[in-house]
Amino acid sequence: MLSQDSQGVRPTGVAAQVGLCAVLSLFFALGGERFVGIERSFYDLCQRLSATASAAPVVIVSTDKGAHDLWSLSELDELISTIRAAGAKVIIPASPAPPPVATVDVARLKSLIRIEQHGGTLQNRAEPGLLQRQLEDAEQRISQQQRVSAAVRAAGNVVLGLATTESRPGSDTTSNACAKRISGVSERFADPDNSRAATAALAPASAALCEAAAAVGHITPLTDHDRIVRRVAPMLMTPPGAVPSAALAAVALDADIPKPGGDLVRFYRSAGNGPGFAVVSAADVLSGQAAAALRGRYVIIAPPEAGRTDGVRTPISGHSGAAVLIATDLANYLSDDHIARPGWSRLVEIGLALLLAVSVVLSGRLNLQASAALAVSSMAVLLATEYFLFAVVGLWLQLAGLALFCLTGVALFHFILQLWGRFSRETPNGADTRGGVAAGHVEELDLGFSVLRQQPTTERTKQQLYELAMEHGKKRDYARAERVFRHIAARDPGYRDVAEKLEKLSGARGVAPAPSRPDRAAPALAAAAATVSPAGRTLGRYELERVIGRGAMGTVYLGRDPTINRRVAIKTLPLAEEFVENDLATARSHFLREAESAGRLSHQYIISIYDAGEDDRMAYLAMEYFEGKPLSHYAQLGRLLPPKVVFELMARAAEALHYAHSQNVVHRDVKPANLMYDIANDRLKLTDFGIARLTDASRTRTGIILGTPSYMSPEQLSASKVSGQTDIYSLGVTMYHLLTGAPPFQADSIPRLMDKIVHHKHRPISDIRDDVPSCADVILARALAKNPEDRYESGNAMALALRECCSTVTADTV
Repeated sequence: MLSQDSQGVRPTGVAAQVGLCAVLSLFFALGGERFVGIERSFYDLCQRLSATASAAPVVIVSTDKGAHDLWSLSELDELISTIRAAGAKVIIPASPAPPPVATVDVARLKSLIRIEQHGGTLQNRAEPGLLQRQLEDAEQRISQQQRVSAAVRAAGNVVLGLATTESRPGSDTTSNACAKRISGVSERFADPDNSRAATAALAPASAALCEAAAAVGHITPLTDHDRIVRRVAPMLMTPPGAVPSAALAAVALDADIPKPGGDLVRFYRSAGNGPGFAVVSAADVLSGQAAAALRGRYVIIAPPEAGRTDGVRTPISGHSGAAVLIATDLANYLSDDHIARPGWSRLVEIGLALLLAVSVVLSGRLNLQASAALAVSSMAVLLATEYFLFAVVGLWLQLAGLALFCLTGVALFHFILQLWGRFSRETPNGADTRGGVAAGHVEELDLGFSVLRQQPTTERTKQQLYELAMEHGKKRDYARAERVFRHIAARDPGYRDVAEKLEKLSGARGVAPAPSRPDRAAPALAAAAATVSPAGRTLGRYELERVIGRGAMGTVYLGRDPTINRRVAIKTLPLAEEFVENDLATARSHFLREAESAGRLSHQYIISIYDAGEDDRMAYLAMEYFEGKPLSHYAQLGRLLPPKVVFELMARAAEALHYAHSQNVVHRDVKPANLMYDIANDRLKLTDFGIARLTDASRTRTGIILGTPSYMSPEQLSASKVSGQTDIYSLGVTMYHLLTGAPPFQADSIPRLMDKIVHHKHRPISDIRDDVPSCADVILARALAKNPEDRYESGNAMALALRECCSTVTADTV
């Protein structure tokens, strides 16, 4: 079920609203993972905006620039011993533990070298040197690993980092010593809550180092689908058992085993986009200059980041090495700074989605502008809330997708309302949302007629008008019923039984007197029923030939003045049908006075009025006959005139208005239908001076807006005093319509249309057409100003601006 009120079309069925609410909320709640890219992007933005230097006691020691393999560094054992002597709490080498060095082939290499040296049977004389280098390299690596293992054992606070391998999870590639150490660590971290879902196989590591280390931990970050590291698994499940991260194992050495705060880490950086931690060089450590900086600190040893290829992307950096990642994870534990995403967060997000869906549905009771403002405000609040919770509380609620929901949901819902309303209007038995046929109040019926009479003539429109007239008849409001039937007859003389009903209504109202002469037209029927040809009839002294146009208040005939044999256009105005008897004399006097004022106008762009009178209670104006079509014919897409032509025509109309205003005559109803254009001879004439004031009086009496609301100025709609600037505004609306094919303000009801005209700004022409110069926007902005004082002070001023703008347009621009 649909209904119409002052706010426009909306579904009023409770089931429809609940259904739409459920569909919208379910779509966004269950489709959260589909918007994971949006959530991650905003998460990264929060990281970048909130990142500061860490206050945790973490120091990074960088070795010489040429060292890429930390474990082959000749002074590594000395460096570990020096750091321990300086009072460091925990030492973590940032490179994964090296694989074990094979020692069984050293004796064989020595035997081969001796045989070669004594026998001399090898053809390639370079081979002895190669064997010798292999032997020396093996002995050097064995010696290096033994020295480092001794230093690690002596330090007693070194956490060994283990890397994962490409092997299939479940395969055991670790040595017995490392497996034993992992098993022992797994018993300490036996809490199932600490065990995340991450599983992997560990790469082989030196048994000597595993035995010497105080603890072992993995240094494998978790990479999301976009290849950005946002988390480190607190626990990694391996065949030997659960392995904590190196940072978690390091903290556990010096304190109770901490409860992991989450696998999402908060990243740090210094003011100069540095790593966010203190960094000292190995040379300073070995020389004793950095001893104070290491005391009581967690020290991470790593080669410098420059030149390394093992870096990963993080939310705040395009290249971060293992040392920075370990330091970040460690600082998160020490400062309790992890980003948490508890299990209940998803329920909160679904609840918010439901609330937002209800808000979106309720926004249908607001106009689109108010709904958009509310959506943008809600979007800003949600994004600000997510950032606050992230930066201050350390909690990540995924609200970016819901923020997007606020904006797209309102747009989608209003679009659904429009489609729903259009479907209802096209349904034969549906209630009419535009005409207001289902409404029982006279005011709503009047508004319905005001809207329907401006729409194109279709079978549906005629059906709605017919039902509206019948509704008036049921209320015994015969004057309004006849007005609607006359409008139908003017559009389609043979539609159903309209002609018959007009005759009955004329009898019911008692306003169809017998004609005084057989050759004179009965004015009421001449104006109301177009089923009778006017040929051979007269009005005043004028002979009527044929109907050439019909309007809201009367019919326009082609006639002839027999006195001077001049063709004229005769516009009839049924004053007796528009005004009650008490007001008729005042209306007649007012009409003649207005016609006299308009008759004094003599201008090349204004239709001349020759005569005015009344015959059998039918008022008429005899005017200059002009060959051409109204500009409303060229105000439709597919028929639009070139911009250069439109500018010139509007300049002529502005000059005509300037002349009329100088004669103290305000048109009041400037619109395309009142501008006649002879395209063959490029001639323009402005018509219907003196009519608008009469229609204003009739509108006051009947409550029906007989003018065209789309072209009315704000002061006309608010019943304020009109002036020449009122016509300037209407001419601006006409220009806008001729350039775009539609008026600047449109709505599905009179109240909403009036609200837009009074309070809203028009859409710039440049947003609609790219072949119109920017000066058109400037002209329209001034002509359509809400305050009359802000518009052009005269028609000539607007004409001058139009011609200047016209000079910038090429002749072939369409």
